[in-house]
Amino acid sequence: MYEHVSRDRIQVDNTLTDDEIGELTQDPELVYLQFSEPFEGSRLDALNDRFFAVRPDVWLRVFGHYGAAPDMSFLDRMTHVTKLSLDCLTEAANLDAIARLSKLRALKLDIYSLPNLEALYAIPDSLEYLHVGKTKSKKPDLYAIQRFSQLKTLELFGQNKNIDAMRYLSRLETVALGSTTLEDANALAQLPRLRSLELSNLGLRDMSGLAELKGLRRLKLWNVKLPGELAFISGLRDLQELTLDAMSAIEELPPLSSLHALRSVRLENLKNLKGLDELEGAPALEAFAHYHVGKMNPEDYLSVLRNPNVRRVNIGFPSGKKYEAFEQLALAHGKIPRSWYD
Repeated sequence: MYEHVSRDRIQVDNTLTDDEIGELTQDPELVYLQFSEPFEGSRLDALNDRFFAVRPDVWLRVFGHYGAAPDMSFLDRMTHVTKLSLDCLTEAANLDAIARLSKLRALKLDIYSLPNLEALYAIPDSLEYLHVGKTKSKKPDLYAIQRFSQLKTLELFGQNKNIDAMRYLSRLETVALGSTTLEDANALAQLPRLRSLELSNLGLRDMSGLAELKGLRRLKLWNVKLPGELAFISGLRDLQELTLDAMSAIEELPPLSSLHALRSVRLENLKNLKGLDELEGAPALEAFAHYHVGKMNPEDYLSVLRNPNVRRVNIGFPSGKKYEAFEQLALAHGKIPRSWYD
């Protein structure tokens, strides 16, 4: 049998029939096929031959409850799987079985007690997506990631040993780094195709390399401790989306008048922010959102409302009275106001 966990996620168990597998192949919204209990060999073969051979776009997700240590040797039989997620796991036995997935293109490893990343030396070097979650040990070494010359997306959380190896991945377009400390951003500056960068819960001792990301289109900074101001953002000429969240040191936004591609700005929980004057001169800004606004008042957003290109404004005032006052201001300036819940 199978169960819809969400619109794009289905959980299966050992009773799954061939007819049900056929039904699943026809589900256009299916993204993840998942299970947490062991499967019999015949059912694994059926999943491989009847489902994953037909739907290589779907992730196989094997998850646990941070207590069990599932045996991954079954992966020997899953020869048609191209996307594999092993997550919510404390341990995993026989992880080297990943090497038998010759068609693997995307891999998520979120195994808390993972002792090393030796498995990365054995999997196909044609990998295009890699996610490695936070581990108990700081020993896992990222040196092996430089094998993946086709990698387009890299997500690393709590990992920084030999993180500079990413500089050799010239096809990277999307990078997300979190829960770590970086000496500098020089490795990021070596990525000519980088278009999207997310940094979260991260310390950066030397931020000069960020100014070299001239082709960046999307930047999200969440609880990032930077050694200076955000002036580097003013030089990101291709930037289209900017998100700043939980950045307590920010008092003012950097100049945005030179960013002719910037369409969207989202701010959240910037408790020391004193003003939004720079938004008035953002030449292409269309959408602005600000949540957890602190002590900001409706009139503090006049600079945004005066920008002739801005069409949509979402403000998360904690007070209904303040929001009503802002709504009147927005409408008076020809803007479309949105509440916290829209």
